[in-house]
Amino acid sequence: MTVLSLFANPSIADLWQFDVLGIHEPTEKKTKQEMANAAKDLFLQTVTINMEGRYEVRLPWIEGHPPLPTSHSVARKRVRAIMHKLERDGLTERYDQVFCEWESQGIIERVEGENYGHFLPHRPILKEGSTTAIRPVFDASAQEKNSPSLNQCLEKGPNLIELIPSLLLRFREFKIGVISDIKKAFLQISVHEKDRDFLRFLWIDKEDQEFVYRHRRVVFGVNCSPFLLGMTIEHHLKKCMDNRGSMDAEYSRETI
Repeated sequence: MTVLSLFANPSIADLWQFDVLGIHEPTEKKTKQEMANAAKDLFLQTVTINMEGRYEVRLPWIEGHPPLPTSHSVARKRVRAIMHKLERDGLTERYDQVFCEWESQGIIERVEGENYGHFLPHRPILKEGSTTAIRPVFDASAQEKNSPSLNQCLEKGPNLIELIPSLLLRFREFKIGVISDIKKAFLQISVHEKDRDFLRFLWIDKEDQEFVYRHRRVVFGVNCSPFLLGMTIEHHLKKCMDNRGSMDAEYSRETI
């Protein structure tokens, strides 16, 4: 979770907070705790299982946040720069293939119409030898001049870094520690349709034709994504415990 938090493009102030491990002034801690509790309450009130048998969540918007611009010009400028870099490195087809696969799997969807909502710039991350050698990372901290970014309008939930000491201590209690990995974990969780237009992005094909897509799943790079993933796993495990022994549970074992 430390690595995931760093990929969410935190501010300098947030980076300093990684060192405190939950040690704050009482008034500051209370305020943060209240905001974290509000984000949890919103999650529990809005999380559902959609027609695909997949968990679907809402984005935790900060109450009274300033108007969020489309940032279409920022996203367009970035995607043009990325295209030049991909062509120079011979990676255009591989990067395009990722979006084609995502669209076929229902992770993203192409949309038509005016440029409304909010657009996220993206860039490729290359990791040879990995199961996903090249993948897009979206910049939810990008912003227009004198305007907020998407990350500044979302509540990121509790600081998961604070859980690391207790996790490490529990691994010392017994001889064997068990861990697991969820393949493409963020992409297993659906985003409610009302929030998808704030997760738009641009892509350009080989004929230099511009397309607009939007995410249907939780996005890697948005500051609340680790919180949404953690809460979804916790919610799912609690349901498993509540429904253990029951053969007619209301969730699918393939959900996550």
